[in-house]
Amino acid sequence: MSAIATPVREWTYADYLALPDNEDGLRYEILDGDLVVMDSPTPTHQEIVGFIFRRMSQFVEAQKLGKVYIAPLDVVFAPKAMTQPDIIFISHERAQIITTRNISGVPDLVVEVASPSTQRTDRTRKFRLYARFGVREYWIVDRDTEAIDIFTLDAGHYREVESAAGEAHSEVLSGFVIALKELFA
Repeated sequence: MSAIATPVREWTYADYLALPDNEDGLRYEILDGDLVVMDSPTPTHQEIVGFIFRRMSQFVEAQKLGKVYIAPLDVVFAPKAMTQPDIIFISHERAQIITTRNISGVPDLVVEVASPSTQRTDRTRKFRLYARFGVREYWIVDRDTEAIDIFTLDAGHYREVESAAGEAHSEVLSGFVIALKELFA
């Protein structure tokens, strides 16, 4: 992931919406006023995202807990902070943040599937941004190590719940489990 070369200025969500329709296959995010371009996902990335999304959606629907969404979908935290997490969970209690255009507020849980080009940003800038705005649980899926690092918010800071080697367990979605050998098969 690399920042687009632009004149020195801070980008807002309104600036992003004014961009011409994207025909280059890239996704854009705004991280603390910086417009960031992301490479198009790989087939392996999409397989992992699809697997987690299907499992999480089935669980959430069966338990009637809320809604699960998959990227690309804008999550607008503030005028200068917008991301497109790979997977987004929003509980029924927070359903008012779901608009016809985007998610306008803080999801309960987000999942990012890290790639070599996004690993650093997922673990630094997005990590801090999600904590600052109050995302209750943040998963970073690492394809290279075949692990899921799960962080939950505690007094405004993330603490690592587990670096799952065998199974990933959500605290926000109590009872939801992903077997890593199935995910990375």
